This record gives sequence, structure tokens and C-alpha cells, in this order.
Amino acid sequence: MDRYFGLTVLKRDDFREFWQCDIDIFGDASFLSEIDLLLAMGTLLQEIGFGEQYPFYIVVNDREILKAMQRYAGFPEEDFEQVSIVLDKEDKIGRDGVKEELAGLGYSEDQISRYTELFGSGFPERRKTSFLLGRS
Repeated sequence: MDRYFGLTVLKRDDFREFWQCDIDIFGDASFLSEIDLLLAMGTLLQEIGFGEQYPFYIVVNDREILKAMQRYAGFPEEDFEQVSIVLDKEDKIGRDGVKEELAGLGYSEDQISRYTELFGSGFPERRKTSFLLGRS
């Protein structure tokens, strides 16, 4: 597992450290084994003391999962790219901003709520353990 440092705001000695672990699974075409790994990793981190005292989040970066979520919410397949672009803005405009922008594009309240409720606590609220979905 490698350590990474990122400069988020140009301030003197202001670095954000994060650890990244990439795991690949071969031989299983379903997402079930991926979900098992995520659950096991989250459970392990909580068991060794992370969670409430040391908050963490897991970012899932898989376009196929996002497409399945958009399909579940009722978005037309030809709009998947557009919906993904709006979701990418969540860290800048927040969950409410995503909802507003999707509504402005003409999507129904039912589609929007079915989609956004799949994301749990959301990207900006990093105070508690959450599973987040990103875009590849």
C-alpha cells in the first residue's frame, strides 16, 4: 500500500495525506466479490480503530456500477454521461446542488431521489464512515 500526498490549497506546509489500496479480482464477472471486498475492508478498518474516532471513506470508482445505479433510478441510457457529469460536481456544489442541476435538466423528482439516496451520506460530509461512488 502506497502513501500519497496532495496539495489541496496553496498554503505553506498544508498537505493532505491519504493511503490508497488497489485490489483486483479475476474470475468473477459479477460485482458481488467487489462488494464483499469493500465490506471486508470497511469492517477491518473499523475493527482496528478507525471510524468514529478516525473517520474514513471508501471511494468506488467504477462506471459500470454508476450506470447500473442510473438505470435503477430510471434515467434514460442515452443520458448516463450527462448524469455522471453532474454527479462529478458534488464535491463542489453539494448534494442539493446536484439535485437542483438534475431537476434543471428536466429529470423527475422520483428519478433524482432514487439516484441520490443510493449515495448515503455524501461526499462533503466526511465526518462519519461512508461509502462513496465516483466516476472513472
